[in-house]
Amino acid sequence: MKYYTISIILSVSTLLYLGNARTSEAQTTCEPPSTWISHAVVPPPDNNTAPSSNCAFHVWAWNTFLWITQPVEEGALRFKAFATLDDLFSSTASAMRFSALPKEKVLKLTVRVNKSFEMQGLDSIFQAGRRGVLIHGPGTDSGRAVYYSQNVDPVFYEFVRTNKYYLPDEYEKAQATVNFPVGAMEFKYSWKVVKEGEDTSTFYVTKAEIFLLTETTDSTGKTTVVVDPSKTKTVDVALVGVHVVGVVKDHPEFIWATFEHKDNAPDLPAGMSMTAAEPVSDRDWTFYHKNTPASDSNRNPADNPTSPMKLVDADKQLLSPVVNIYRAFPFGGGTPENIANIRSLNESVQTKVLAGSVWANYMLVGGVWSKPNNVSPGAVIVPQLGSVSLANTTMETFDQLFPNVNCFACHKTTEEPADGITIPAKNMNLSHIMTNGYFRQRVAGK
Repeated sequence: MKYYTISIILSVSTLLYLGNARTSEAQTTCEPPSTWISHAVVPPPDNNTAPSSNCAFHVWAWNTFLWITQPVEEGALRFKAFATLDDLFSSTASAMRFSALPKEKVLKLTVRVNKSFEMQGLDSIFQAGRRGVLIHGPGTDSGRAVYYSQNVDPVFYEFVRTNKYYLPDEYEKAQATVNFPVGAMEFKYSWKVVKEGEDTSTFYVTKAEIFLLTETTDSTGKTTVVVDPSKTKTVDVALVGVHVVGVVKDHPEFIWATFEHKDNAPDLPAGMSMTAAEPVSDRDWTFYHKNTPASDSNRNPADNPTSPMKLVDADKQLLSPVVNIYRAFPFGGGTPENIANIRSLNESVQTKVLAGSVWANYMLVGGVWSKPNNVSPGAVIVPQLGSVSLANTTMETFDQLFPNVNCFACHKTTEEPADGITIPAKNMNLSHIMTNGYFRQRVAGK
C-alpha cells in the first residue's frame, strides 16, 4: 500500500492568506454569473482574471467545462477538436499553430504520445498512481475496462510546439522556472463502453476506436492482459469523468478540477469506515452493485495476486474481477464552506443553465489549487486549498482513500526519475503530459 507524506511549513504570510481565504469562503451560496442563461451563451473562461474567492475557483471550473462541451462546427463539441497527444508530440508535423491541425478527429482510446512509438502496455485502461484498472459492472456483460483519453487546448499546444518542448533535448534544456502561460489547459476523459441495448439517455455518447485486449503467457506460465496493436474496433462510449486543468492569472500551479456523471458511484456515508462490513448504498450505480460492503469496494485488481486480472471473454472483451467503487471524500472534502459552495453551484448550474440538457447529469466533484504565484522548482506545493482530498472515482479509484491527498501528491515540480533517466526539477514537470512524453521518447531512443 502506497502512502504519501507531505511536510507543511506555514509562514506568517501563508497564515494570513489562509485567514483571508476562509473569510472569503464564508458564504451560504455560490452562483454562476447571471448572464449564463443557457449552455450556448456561456463565454470562454476568463483566465486573465485571478479568482478572488473559493466560489470563484469553482465557477472557473464549471465555466471551462461548459465551454469545452459547447457545439461548434457542424455540431461537433469543442473539446473533440483539441490537440491530441499524437499532435502535441509529433516529430514530423510542422504546424506550430493550432489552427493548422485537422478539426475532424477520431476518438482513439489508447493513450499514446507518438504514432511511431511502441505501445506501452495497457496505457488505455491503466489509471495514474498505482496503475490499477477499473473494470465496471453491475449488470449483464459486466467486465469492460474503463478507457481514457487526453488532449490540450490551443494555448497549451502552441506554447509547447513554438518552444519545441515536445523534443526531449529542448524540454531538458528549458529553464527550471519556466511556467505554462495563462490559458494553457489540459484535459483527461474517462469513458465506459456502452452495452447493446443499454439506456444511455443521461450520458454524452460518441463513437470511439479502441485497441482490443488479448492475453499473453510468458516462459514462467504467467498470463498477462495486453493490448493487441493489430486489432481495433469502433464502439459507442459514454463519458463518465473529465479532469479540467488550467492556468489562470497568478496560479501557475494550475487549478485542478474534476467532473463526474452523477450516477457513477455513491458517497461513503458519514462516519462509516472505509473497511466496514456494511454496504455503502442500497441501490445500483454505474460502478457499484447495491449492498456491496465498503470492505469489498475500491479494490485494485493489481493488489490481488491470487485473483489477477483476466480476459474471461475475448469476443466481448470482458475482464475480471469487476470493481465496485464509492467516493471516499464527497466533494473532495476541505472546509464546510468549500463543500457548500460546490453543492450550491452544482445545483444552480444544473437547474438554471443546463435544464433539460444531458450535461445536467454531470457534476463538479471539486477543485484544488494553492495561494497566488506559489510555484518554484523542486518545492512542494503548499498550502493546498479547496478540495484537499480530491479524487475522481473513475480516474483515481485506488488512490482516493487517503485524507488530504490530492492531485499535488503526484503533480510536482521536483525532479522526475524513470527507467534510469531523470528530468531535473522544473515548474513544467507539474504536467504529466510533458514528463510522460519526455520519458517515452528518451526510452524509445535508447
